[in-house]
Amino acid sequence: MNLPLLLLGLALLVAGGVLALRARQRDAALARALDRGLHTPPSPAAVLPQWLIRLSGPLAELGPRWRHAGLLPLLLGVLAGVRGGPLPGLATAVGMVALLACWHALLAARLRAQATRQLPGFLESMVRLASVGHSLASAFSTIAQETPAPLGPMLRTALSGQMAGMELDQMLERGAERHGIAELRLLAAALRVAARFGGHPEKLVGRVAALLRTREATRTELLALTAEVRLSAWLLCLLPVGIAFLLFGLNPDYARPLLDDPTGHKLLAGAIGLQITGALLLWRMTKSV
Repeated sequence: MNLPLLLLGLALLVAGGVLALRARQRDAALARALDRGLHTPPSPAAVLPQWLIRLSGPLAELGPRWRHAGLLPLLLGVLAGVRGGPLPGLATAVGMVALLACWHALLAARLRAQATRQLPGFLESMVRLASVGHSLASAFSTIAQETPAPLGPMLRTALSGQMAGMELDQMLERGAERHGIAELRLLAAALRVAARFGGHPEKLVGRVAALLRTREATRTELLALTAEVRLSAWLLCLLPVGIAFLLFGLNPDYARPLLDDPTGHKLLAGAIGLQITGALLLWRMTKSV
């Protein structure tokens, strides 16, 4: 048994647990401060870099179980390293990190799409309340309390910031940056105009809702028109992988030189590189359609 590698893995697990515990304590302290209606400016140590802010939004959308999912590649990598050596352990950890990153990106994108589809209905409900005498801020607060996930928690986070002393449009701007939903900036701009100039801001919010409805309809139509192109891209990406698994499963002796011979290693590395390059090119092509 590789004792140093095992001790290193245990030390990293303990460090990850300590960091997770500190993050939970910091979140609990922030929640208590928001409940008291207090707002204290963050200390310089609490200021997070932009990439961490962008990552924290999808993690918050996916729920608390994803905050500790990063420990799984480390644990599996340590186990593989103990059984097979440093190289299998590193390969296992890197593969698990890539798999979790892809799965997290897919789930986060799905949640952002659901929140974007909920936003026009939320704005239309705001317009109906504003037309009977409510202010936009009051309508926002009332409808946000009744909005289901995933959009509801984002809006209620903005409300918590407003209770703590922040401007609602600023909190929505931060939410748009954190969750990657540009449509929230339109809502923030409408609330900013209503707060500064008054008039009939519900008309502006109604036009924003109509714009978002039109964008969603156009997006749905575009997805329907490009479904064949995207299906062809998926088939072309998965076909070589499927053939490789079929080859290794049906005739392992025929494919054994790719794993045992140095020349086979080079050929296999070249095939994997070409497959990744082709997948990236097909992805860019489908995005440009």
